[in-house]
Amino acid sequence: MARFVKDPAGWLKGPNFQLGLPFTPGAAGKQFYKSFETQFPSHLDQEAAWQRLSSQHLAQSTLVATRTGSGKTECFMYPVLDHRAYERDETHVSESVVPSYLRKKVSEAKGKKQ
Repeated sequence: MARFVKDPAGWLKGPNFQLGLPFTPGAAGKQFYKSFETQFPSHLDQEAAWQRLSSQHLAQSTLVATRTGSGKTECFMYPVLDHRAYERDETHVSESVVPSYLRKKVSEAKGKKQ
């Protein structure tokens, strides 16, 4: 850790800083949402985003900015699924909405398998 701190080029980027340390595990694990389990245990930053975006709260504008592979997609996709589950339970809406982002990813995955 001392070696890391001594070299500012490793973590100081202009007016911002960047830490390459592991993410802090969240308290809820896979059980954050009451209607489904997440695929992987959550991180603290994901849980903070979910608190703002879940159907249990009034959804608030939220910006999630972090490195590639850090779980940003889960920060917005799980709340979409949560709101769909809430709508289904509360109003018995039968239509299925798949966001275009998810459709694109599924199409890409199918293309790679062929």
